[in-house]
Amino acid sequence: RRISTAANEDPELLADLRDELIDRFGPLPSEADTLFTMIGFKYPLRKLGISKLEQGPESLVFTFVESSPVDPAVLLELITKYRKKKKKGHGYPPADPIRLTPDHRLIVAVEEKENLFTRIDTVLQSLATN
Repeated sequence: RRISTAANEDPELLADLRDELIDRFGPLPSEADTLFTMIGFKYPLRKLGISKLEQGPESLVFTFVESSPVDPAVLLELITKYRKKKKKGHGYPPADPIRLTPDHRLIVAVEEKENLFTRIDTVLQSLATN
């Protein structure tokens, strides 16, 4: 319960709690590290107006609330930055690695060997730059 409360209030509280557990019990098992990493995403997700984060087979899906504080220009810049160009002689361009749907979902492709948490963090940092 303390982990969940700390994640909702302030990322520093979560880091302090993690440090407290390490001081008390020694190095955390990988499952506990994963838990802290996942819970640590709650605060920035909420701050950016993202109501849900899902992992699909080859993508992450960030669902925004209608009144998200993320600047639309930041979203457009993020999508444009990763947009793949149509190759000469090919009919259709390849699927874009990042796209926005009409129902307020940002779909971000994830490579098979890519670290999932690093990808989430990269997207959150890109969205937070207003």
